[in-house]
Amino acid sequence: MLKAAEIVYGFTTSDIWTLFHSCAFDFAVWETWGALAFGGKLVVVPYYICRSPRDFYQLLIKEKITVLNQTPAAFYQLIDIAVNDPQSKQLSLKNIIFGGDVLDVHCLKPWVEKFGDKRPKIYNMYGITETTVHVTYHRITLDDLIYAEPVIGKVLPSYKVCLLDETGREVTAVGQKGEICVAGSSVTKGYLNNPKLTHEKFKVLKSESKNACDTKFIYKSGDLGAYSSDGNLLYSGRIDHQVKIRGYRIELAEIESLLNQQIEVKLAAVIMSGTEVEKNIW
Repeated sequence: MLKAAEIVYGFTTSDIWTLFHSCAFDFAVWETWGALAFGGKLVVVPYYICRSPRDFYQLLIKEKITVLNQTPAAFYQLIDIAVNDPQSKQLSLKNIIFGGDVLDVHCLKPWVEKFGDKRPKIYNMYGITETTVHVTYHRITLDDLIYAEPVIGKVLPSYKVCLLDETGREVTAVGQKGEICVAGSSVTKGYLNNPKLTHEKFKVLKSESKNACDTKFIYKSGDLGAYSSDGNLLYSGRIDHQVKIRGYRIELAEIESLLNQQIEVKLAAVIMSGTEVEKNIW
């Protein structure tokens, strides 16, 4: 994954990264090894600064950070601070990379209006813990703010991605939704001590059709995707009720099950407040 990313981003020994996320979050793998593998500098962000957007913004300036990795929710809090700061020209950012959650590109409009889309460059990446973080990438430009499609882009060179329908057949038509399945050297072999879930999520595809993942060991992500007319991959929600909050996977059904076990509860339904959750769509 890192070798493939080097082709896209051109990371160098002069880059300065932040380790913003907890080591329990897969984004930290990308942050840590992204810096160290290319000989860059890694700035470990103290806990209390991670919790203060204004203090973190000042750290970006002080440490001359060039590569910033953020979940969209965290970055949204930085936008107002940077846009209204007369000292914002002191920022050294070259690349801003999003991951861990769905990006609402409309929220980036104030940032792009002030800083443009060339420096820093802005990327949206899609990936999963089971595939060693990132799988696809898309550079965000002014056009994305106009059309606002949930673009997750092109596949990194070290991976293969195919979309499969509920029967296991490949989906190739523009706009037709299918489950995002990932193959490649960075895909893990399964879940530790959980053979049942491993059998459910990891498959070996063998068929007569020559699809992108044919005869490959794949991970079935549970995410829905579709191809746009220009060949980019679009994110289209989930096939189940799993959601993400600040980059963390949340199984709503598991919470409902626990609530329904309580004697005082007749029936429970759990939703995300303020966010439209796309449910089972096949």
